[in-house]
Amino acid sequence: MKNKIDYNFLVFILIWFLIPLPSLLAQENTGMLMFQIEGKQFEKNNYDKNGFITDSQVLNVGKIKKDTKGYSLKINTKIFNEKGTLKSEKSFNYLCDKSQNGAVFMGVFPFVNTKSGNINIEVLSNNFLYPNSLENEDKVNDFSLLVNYKTGFLGVNTKTFLNITNRKITKLINGRYELNGNIEIKTFVGKLNVLTLNYISNEIIEIANGIIFQKYTEKDGSYFTIELKN
Repeated sequence: MKNKIDYNFLVFILIWFLIPLPSLLAQENTGMLMFQIEGKQFEKNNYDKNGFITDSQVLNVGKIKKDTKGYSLKINTKIFNEKGTLKSEKSFNYLCDKSQNGAVFMGVFPFVNTKSGNINIEVLSNNFLYPNSLENEDKVNDFSLLVNYKTGFLGVNTKTFLNITNRKITKLINGRYELNGNIEIKTFVGKLNVLTLNYISNEIIEIANGIIFQKYTEKDGSYFTIELKN
């Protein structure tokens, strides 16, 4: 998949998980599937419209931390070219100072290309990203959030809005569900809209392990996938 921006703005923004912490979930057990990603590894592969891989990333997830300001999650990323040669390695810190019903922490995947590596997340919706139970659902509420970070040599304030819509659930076998929908991404530097992306999303959710596979496809046929490795 072609690189959308080469000048240190947004590389990709993608919703992955709302993560309930176990101790809080015991008190507030509604509104979310339990997606625990601490210590897990994921692989992201980018493809062009002809299905040829252009680069890949290995994502190693750290531990969720809590302090007086909220929750944080660090992710280390190794980036490889189409031949599998390591190009670079970065770490990103996702910060969320707002929870829903005191029970969730939100992670945003995969990354913003920012030197500081700090990505601040604000939930704009009153509902949840995923329902607590998929078994009796056939669709999911729309969901919106705002991501703030700094880009460029001068550390310009940048905002990305994500809107997830038209999601429908299909029950598969062996405790798995398929979730299809649309994602619109708009990035602003000041009041200027510098980037708009639209994806068709496909997610495979396993009750025991959360989201195990995702595919996001653009209008030109290029796409990227993210898969749980361990």
